[in-house]
Amino acid sequence: MKILPSEPPKPILGKKAKTRQQLINAAIHLVLNLDYESIKPEDIADIADIGTRTFYNHFENKQVCVIAAVTQRFKRYAQELEATVLIENDQAAVIATMASQMFQLIATDKVTERLLSSPIVLGEAIAQSQGDFLNANLAKGIAAGVLAPSLDAHTLGPVVTWGFVGLIMASIEGQSQSQDSINWARFILHNLNVSAPKIDSLAAKLQN
Repeated sequence: MKILPSEPPKPILGKKAKTRQQLINAAIHLVLNLDYESIKPEDIADIADIGTRTFYNHFENKQVCVIAAVTQRFKRYAQELEATVLIENDQAAVIATMASQMFQLIATDKVTERLLSSPIVLGEAIAQSQGDFLNANLAKGIAAGVLAPSLDAHTLGPVVTWGFVGLIMASIEGQSQSQDSINWARFILHNLNVSAPKIDSLAAKLQN
């Protein structure tokens, strides 16, 4: 049984890349329709219309496949946002906008809701999909002298990732995604030692 990709047309892929994409599409389909724990590699292979042996040529196990699928989904959000917010010259504003809007997108995504019972999978996908964007913008802000992280990168990464997952879970439960997206931007800016007046100013803009 085959499913069609839900995303816009992409450049023509080679056979190996096409098969991998079929597995990723199948994994997302199953996450949206089954409990994560009940999904099996052979289910993903069946939906992708390939053999189970071929599945293992691409992914070590179900968890690795699902993380790759969700990472791709979340990374696409970041790429689309980055194309619009990088017109800002203020690096703190870029990070605040990215943080707030990414939180909103991920917190309202049905895939996220379905994976709340598997926070390790969700956390890994968030870390892998968002890390490069956050690090790149941090580096620009530090170089420009407008950002000064209170924690080293080794510590800041896990704090941000698991803080994000924790707030996402509480936000979905409380149906407070909109307000929590602003709170998340505040949290990120606070950990980058942005001044309180600047944080208040950026938060006010995000609410408008």
